[in-house]
Parts: sequence; structure tokens; C-alpha cells
Amino acid sequence: MTHTNPIPLPRLTEAHIPDVAHMAPRLVDTLPGELRLDIDIVGTGGDRLVLDMSGPLEEVRAQLDTLRGALAQASTVLEAREFMVREFGADAHGGLR
Repeated sequence: MTHTNPIPLPRLTEAHIPDVAHMAPRLVDTLPGELRLDIDIVGTGGDRLVLDMSGPLEEVRAQLDTLRGALAQASTVLEAREFMVREFGADAHGGLR
């Protein structure tokens, strides 16, 4: 995966991470000059997400930066919805109550 556009880093905000959530990154050397980065995330409800990025170091960095950008965009969309709910009483689907 390659990209040429700079990806903005997400804003640093404080987020409450429940004590029962679990995140475990693991870095493993695979072929010469390549590695694999696994991130295993288990949420409070038992939901599990496993991310696997592999390739040369620069490619894995690009993949992680792309993921960081996607998470920042998702956070922005969620913040907008939270604002709508808080300010206008919108429901979970964005419609006004």
C-alpha cells in the first residue's frame, strides 16, 4: 500500500478506555527486510478486532499512517453526530426527535 498525500495526525484528545479493554501490538520479523505488525484489540463487550500489516518497514509505516488517518476521520464523523445529538436532540440515525 502506498500513498503520496500527507495524512493528518488525529487530534490528541483524552479518551476514556475502560479497564477491561485490551490492546496488544506485536512486531515480528518475517522475510529479510520485512516485518509484520499485528494489533489485537478486544473491547469491553468482547468484540475483537485484529489488524495485520506486513511488508517492508516503509510500507508497514504507510499502512499504519493510513489507518491513523481513517481513525481520525471516523472520530470526526462520530464527534459531529455526538454534537447533533447533544445540541439538537438528534437520534442515532441523525434525524431530529
